[in-house]
Amino acid sequence: MNKKMFIIPHSHYDAAVFKTREEYLEIGYDIILDVLNLMKIDKTFKFVLDQIALIKPFLEKFPEQEDFFKKAIKSKQLEICGGMYVMPDVNIPSGESLIRQILFGKGYCKEKLGIDIRCGWMLDSFGHHPQMSQIMKKSGFDYYVFMRGTKSNSPPEFYWQGIDGTKIICHCSDYAAFYPVPESFNQFRVFANQKYNFLKSLEVNADVLALSGKDLTFPDSHLSKLIRKFNKSKNRFELVLSIPGEFFAAVKKRRNLSIITTDFNPIYRGCYSARIELKQWNRLLENLLFTAEELSAFSWIMGLEIKEKDVIKGWEPVLFNQFHDVICGCHTDKVFENTMYRYKHSKLLVEEQIAGSMKYLINKVDTTGDGVPLLVFNQLSWERTDIVECDVGFTESNVFELSLTNSKGKEMPLQIVEEERYSNGGLKKVKIIFVAKKIPSMGYEVYHIISKQGKNFKTQVQAKKNSQQNVGIIENEFYAIKIDLWNGAITSIRDKKNNWEIIDKDNQIGNTVVKQLDRGDFWEYNGSVTAEGIAPAKSTDSFPKSSEADFSHNYNGYGEVKHGQVMAEFNIKHPFGSGDVAARVRLYHNIPRIDITTNLKNNDEWVRYRVAIPTSIKEGRIFHEIPFGAIERPEGEFPAQNWIDYSNGKKGIALLNKGLPGNSVNEGIMMLSLLKCTTFIEYPEIGGYEKGIPADGGFEKGKEHSFEYAIIPHTGNWRKNRICQRGLEFNNSLIVCKAKPHPGSLPSRISFLDISANNVIVSTIKKSGHNIIIRVYETAGKKMSKVSLRFYWKIDSAFETDLIERNKGKIRTDANCIFFSISPFEIKTFKIKLQIENI
Repeated sequence: MNKKMFIIPHSHYDAAVFKTREEYLEIGYDIILDVLNLMKIDKTFKFVLDQIALIKPFLEKFPEQEDFFKKAIKSKQLEICGGMYVMPDVNIPSGESLIRQILFGKGYCKEKLGIDIRCGWMLDSFGHHPQMSQIMKKSGFDYYVFMRGTKSNSPPEFYWQGIDGTKIICHCSDYAAFYPVPESFNQFRVFANQKYNFLKSLEVNADVLALSGKDLTFPDSHLSKLIRKFNKSKNRFELVLSIPGEFFAAVKKRRNLSIITTDFNPIYRGCYSARIELKQWNRLLENLLFTAEELSAFSWIMGLEIKEKDVIKGWEPVLFNQFHDVICGCHTDKVFENTMYRYKHSKLLVEEQIAGSMKYLINKVDTTGDGVPLLVFNQLSWERTDIVECDVGFTESNVFELSLTNSKGKEMPLQIVEEERYSNGGLKKVKIIFVAKKIPSMGYEVYHIISKQGKNFKTQVQAKKNSQQNVGIIENEFYAIKIDLWNGAITSIRDKKNNWEIIDKDNQIGNTVVKQLDRGDFWEYNGSVTAEGIAPAKSTDSFPKSSEADFSHNYNGYGEVKHGQVMAEFNIKHPFGSGDVAARVRLYHNIPRIDITTNLKNNDEWVRYRVAIPTSIKEGRIFHEIPFGAIERPEGEFPAQNWIDYSNGKKGIALLNKGLPGNSVNEGIMMLSLLKCTTFIEYPEIGGYEKGIPADGGFEKGKEHSFEYAIIPHTGNWRKNRICQRGLEFNNSLIVCKAKPHPGSLPSRISFLDISANNVIVSTIKKSGHNIIIRVYETAGKKMSKVSLRFYWKIDSAFETDLIERNKGKIRTDANCIFFSISPFEIKTFKIKLQIENI
């Protein structure tokens, strides 16, 4: 008999959703104990476990089970799959976070269990982007198993080819395809034949795979016995109780696997804005963690003792929160509260690390000169010009004016945006802003704030009256923006250099907030999770008609326009339904970006909010950033990273966001999802769900939310305008650190690391043992690029590694440079030993 149906028993572990992390651990412990017990009783029984967030605490709580646990792995009764800390969502976290998931997961399994995980296990994650094939393959995975994203008639096994050309063998099917298992043999025989017939209808090969398990299910003690009995009777096929490695060994021999290049999205679009704070905190913490790693690495090179485990402490809460049901917002109120606690705990740890490194660094820098020194640090790998904000206090009551100089002593424009004064009018506390120009790549420049006596308030923000009573105008050298003073709608954005209008002349309601009825649950818009969420959603979710929604431009307040030497801004606040909305639009000199902050208070149930930018572009192409790359997508809402771009090739608009993944373009209108205010509707009583579990917090009633996004109009396409870099700049503010004037061994302006190609960026730099790990990727899909990466320090040795830092081979170096080639959207990692000097 050649035909076989491989059956793989498993239990999908929910790390936190209807119950807390701690409550689910107790259930998970019982499941593993039952699995090990059954393996001792029945030597033919096999099972799959995943997620180190369960396995690690189990072995810590029950160390007496470690020997048999390892024995079961060695005898191939037990296989550990997944190789990640949790089963994350892969669309909302950054690419670097996904690699950290693997480093935590695979690293633990290698160190503790002596095994290398080869099978990716993403059974329940909500959609999959086409850089996962490269991420998984370069992390040492051979196979990728998932359930959501393919069409219903797709073959279950195939090669998935990513945007860089990397291919990985995949299996996609229902993870409960062979569950629940009947206890009666007659019923089991009928059940097995039905499942085989269905799976064989999708598969041209002799062998099929059926996963047997569900959310937090205990092992079926009767399965092995029924399979043995089935195989002794006459059947068209054989049942094989299996683990993934055995099945894929057979798949690997096939010569007829099709190649698929699909983006397996969107799945469960409601998750892009449900409990939106989680997405915003995740983005904030990711960037803080990368900055902490970078500054720790530079400080260590210069002599500061760094404990890598201290940096890792900040990562663990964030990685756990990236579990798909957690970061996607589809969970109970107590899980949400615990999640926010973990984020805030991580933030405290990371900010302490950043502050320590910055203090160490600035003590080595020459900050001599008049006034208060400000070290402005650029954590990104290209020279940039961006805005800086800083608070300054004075104990002398006779300070009436401030000036700012750069490292060469040149006076720079400065603007006071907030102030507190002594009784005589002297400055006491101020918040200043200025534009820091051309801050070196992964480096810094020292500025000085100089206080002066004498009344001169040029540095203040000045309100400006408009010639048109109903129209507010703000502008810089790049754009002129007209805003309705009564309702805050942007009626015009004119690109002054190219003389083109960005806002649709027939729909002049830019930055309007749209509120629509949403009878869906956390997972879906106007639908429920019971719709399964297997195949990608097809609805384009277009801009609503006036009768279908409520719009913020239908409510009145009165806006105010202010101008200063550095910044012009518009502010407005007014009622919106039973809540309120406030908007701030800012333009800065020397920066071709329009920054917008919208504050929203909701008091309704079963609604969703989006912000809309009706554009003058018709029939353009839509590109979304995904982890380590960008892809073209059709109309409709999809998960994006830092930006989306809409362009006709000649003109375009990029919409940047801070932790707001739900992005769409429909008929020329760019839309950004802000908030979804719903709760559970219906759910089967599995995985810890019990009827009546409270999730009223999902309505977001009475909460103040703040959303940050930006618009960049441009000519040409997103590649020419380096929109990837612009998105990272918007999400990573320049770091400012005050100091005392003192001499130092480092100059007042320096770049620690610089890369030669403007389409290649550094995504991480961190300490690893006695080496520095640097990861880069190609951002624009350009053909082979030859690149050099220059350090401030000399290089001892350099190796290229895979994504989990295993050496692949030496690379060419020359004094303080490494040289390499890179292909379109390729990710490369290097391990570098530097000649460390005590600077």
